[in-house]
Amino acid sequence: MLAKMRRIVKTIRPDRNNMRLATAAFDNITVSSVPPPAPILLTSMPAWRTVTLTWGGPLTADSFNVKRSRTSGGPYGVIATGVAANGYTDRGLDDGTPHYYVVSSTNLSGESADSNQPR
Repeated sequence: MLAKMRRIVKTIRPDRNNMRLATAAFDNITVSSVPPPAPILLTSMPAWRTVTLTWGGPLTADSFNVKRSRTSGGPYGVIATGVAANGYTDRGLDDGTPHYYVVSSTNLSGESADSNQPR
């Protein structure tokens, strides 16, 4: 996040009479922010009725959205939001049915593009 401050009205310091903090005011603050980049290196490890996903996440991500499709290339439906870790296990799947996954990263500025789809 980029912030430009052109004028500081007061500095923050204790008031000598009552030890309260003084206030600070800023003029002309510009905030520019962008969504995080997409997660990288998404991998999947299938097991009986589960698939465990792991990925590399950008440091600017607050959380991740996991998406699944039964068709390679999508369309994908969101199956988990707000995932804090760089991994997720999808449980209770039908055996023998292919599942395809992508992951997106999110922060206060929005959502990234989707990650790669593992092979």
